[in-house]
Amino acid sequence: MTAGALNMELHVAKRSSLSLEGEQEELNVSFQPTKKTFDILNRWKEVNTINADVPYPAEAIEHHDWYTISDELLKAEVFINEIHIDLYKYIVNGELPEGKTIRGIAGTQENQRLDDKTESN
Repeated sequence: MTAGALNMELHVAKRSSLSLEGEQEELNVSFQPTKKTFDILNRWKEVNTINADVPYPAEAIEHHDWYTISDELLKAEVFINEIHIDLYKYIVNGELPEGKTIRGIAGTQENQRLDDKTESN
């Protein structure tokens, strides 16, 4: 699920190798981050900066540990949606509901109420 969750490219290469048992094929699988991958990571960090309760695996990101990053994002989905139903969509797709701000949907309940008041004025 790593490639899909983070919009990464999946590279698979076959390589023949000789061994005592004869020729064998080895598969080399690697993940290549894309611009969309880094967009997701940037939005995720932005949300974490606004609301430190949103988990953000900084060390895994620093080390490009794509398995851990993907796992952390998927594990955090329910929690992130509890903060605001559109917050996870914003992180993974960049979709922001019309009239809403990042600070409003990512912030505390109080920030969300202030955002709603601003919207209605």
